[in-house]
Amino acid sequence: MSPRLRDTCYSSKNQQDANKLLSKTIEEANNVNDNSIAVPPIKKRILRRKPKIDYVALNDGEGKRALDKHPFMDKFIETFNNTMVLNEDDNKKYFLTNKQFTDRYYEIDYPVKILDYKNSGMSIEIIDNGSKSKQVTFDTICEALGLENNIPVMDVLTQENETWKIKDWVNYYHDGISSISNRNTRLKNVISLEISDVPTIKVTRPKIVENKDLVDVIWNNTDKKPKIKKYFLAGVENSFTDYHLDFAGTNVYYHIIGGEKWFSLYPMTPENVEKYVEWNNSSLQQNENFLGDLLVDGKSFKLSGGDLFMIPSGYIHAVFTPKPTYVIGGNFLTLRDLDKHLAVVDIENELKIPRKYRFPDFNKVMWLTCEYLLSENSVSNGVTNKETLGKLYRYLLQVEKETIKTFPMRKKRELLKQLKERI
Repeated sequence: MSPRLRDTCYSSKNQQDANKLLSKTIEEANNVNDNSIAVPPIKKRILRRKPKIDYVALNDGEGKRALDKHPFMDKFIETFNNTMVLNEDDNKKYFLTNKQFTDRYYEIDYPVKILDYKNSGMSIEIIDNGSKSKQVTFDTICEALGLENNIPVMDVLTQENETWKIKDWVNYYHDGISSISNRNTRLKNVISLEISDVPTIKVTRPKIVENKDLVDVIWNNTDKKPKIKKYFLAGVENSFTDYHLDFAGTNVYYHIIGGEKWFSLYPMTPENVEKYVEWNNSSLQQNENFLGDLLVDGKSFKLSGGDLFMIPSGYIHAVFTPKPTYVIGGNFLTLRDLDKHLAVVDIENELKIPRKYRFPDFNKVMWLTCEYLLSENSVSNGVTNKETLGKLYRYLLQVEKETIKTFPMRKKRELLKQLKERI
């Protein structure tokens, strides 16, 4: 859902452009009458006896590929089956009630499926005519977004984005790739549509997320906060997002409204990070090697409609969609995971990830975090060790010269001086 750490594999490629595309006509779309934004009727899926061939890839010299299947799909399914976590005695820690998850928050550094998401505080509401709520479905969400608006749509095979009208995406989602006459049309996926500013879609995040979101904790000015909190994701059958780290190693909440998702996740161990960076730095490796074969200590989870999944900071993960699925989810930094956030940013720097694919205003967030930790009103929230504070100090030294309007050089130097005294 957020930008990922490879040039050709980003879950939110060019998020700023996506936000502009969505906001450009959202006000007009919300004022259109109901008849003019009616969602086209659902059509039957057309079964095919032969797989479509990716002629674009063939012409580019990449060899034949099925349009409706990622080349590593069989490998992923094999890895998924070998590492799938079931709710049995030895794996109970991965399946918790909301209260259990909240009570154990500081000790949990692994993915967790929340068993009673309705008790999490999360809610989704579609507002019709200013007050009346509508049933939350794929169609009503798209109507609320405005069918004439543009959205970023990702090519599953190249993992790159293009722009579609929402009405065209609705048709594609219901019909599937079999309805597309153009033989060069590939399998598509929507995973980067941030909806925080859409007035007709009211999303309340899980209470634990609202309480621990670092940006909300430290933000003390009138500037707009980074828009990474609430995403709408939708994928057709066989959609696939390759292995990635979410930008700045953000935590993720992920609520399946309808459909099914398969997650394969690996912890950010030194061995896994080394393999991940090596794989990212080589287009040849990305095309020829399935990363899941190179990583260790993986866990896989099968999620279905109604499930709430919590992914902690620093997990390398891939996602498969076995049937049409739509999701509301989001990203958030925490003080608890500050050292991991800084470690992932170091990886981004090593991979030379362009700024537009990173956590927006991350350096500003870090200066605000420093200011907050030095304040009398600071609550540690897990940041009590000098090692983590030392990592923050060294990071801020590296970015000290970057211009940030609300942090003049004199103020930065004073903060660094005070922070150094704490370590």
